Amino acid sequence: MKRVLIVLGLWSALAGTAFAEPEPIAGTRVRLEVPVGFVVSEDFPGIGRDGDLTSVLVTELSMPIESARTSFTRDALEERGVILHRSVEVEVDSRRGTLLHATQRAAGTTFRKWLLLLGDGSASVLITATTPLDLESVHQEALVGVLKTAHWEPATRVSPLDGLRFRVDEAAPFEIVTTAPNAVALAIPEAVAAPDEVPAVIVVGSSLGRAHIANLPVFSRDRLQETASIEEIALRSEQPATLGGLPAHEMSADARDIESGREVRVTQILATDGERYFLLQGIFDAARHEALTPAFRRVAGSFRVLEAP
Repeated sequence: MKRVLIVLGLWSALAGTAFAEPEPIAGTRVRLEVPVGFVVSEDFPGIGRDGDLTSVLVTELSMPIESARTSFTRDALEERGVILHRSVEVEVDSRRGTLLHATQRAAGTTFRKWLLLLGDGSASVLITATTPLDLESVHQEALVGVLKTAHWEPATRVSPLDGLRFRVDEAAPFEIVTTAPNAVALAIPEAVAAPDEVPAVIVVGSSLGRAHIANLPVFSRDRLQETASIEEIALRSEQPATLGGLPAHEMSADARDIESGREVRVTQILATDGERYFLLQGIFDAARHEALTPAFRRVAGSFRVLEAP
């Protein structure tokens, strides 16, 4: 499951920040109180502000809290370009949690991040508040205040597709196993998976925000190189395609799985509607690529974009 998920001291009474009633975050089991000036986002599971890259993002993790914590150590975060400054134990929603203070540089901007990690023996939730570093003094109180109001109901039944701007169908032997912000992962159940091979996974997602793409093939190649679980990526073929009726670019590549060192085959289809992009990516052990490709094609054929509310 950790591989599939590879598809941040202020904690005092906060005076002066106005909050509305708790709002459910679509596709999650979390409610957040929304401060004045923020809105529940239609583009990602969380809340945000228009125009200044400030947001609170909710990610549910289908792993126990102790397992989740291993992904948020100083070394593990630095591998993802996140610099941890300090970590403190907190209590939120009558649960013990961890609040991490961090920074991250992305797209030419340095961001201040506060990451709240909560969980139990079977599942976890990560709530990440982010703002540009030069706006930290403006938004810190509101953002940390939002984290403090988080309410998580892990027993609530939620469809893994709720809150997503697209839909896909399962295709045997693949089943939907988890979601991430604006993404869903399909994998083969452990009982029928090949034990000595790289676990097969199909990830389908959309960009969290607007993404104006000037050159779709170039953007697609760059996006393939960013895939976190593989290395030594060598392009085999590429061609124009469609995905859910949208113009797309399809690529096939050989690569090496970082964790096991085994050879894998990657198939990626990246489409755009002019405002955001949609990504469908299958990573299969080279020994099973041909056998699993028909299922990948069925998932791709089921893809459709929902109309904006």
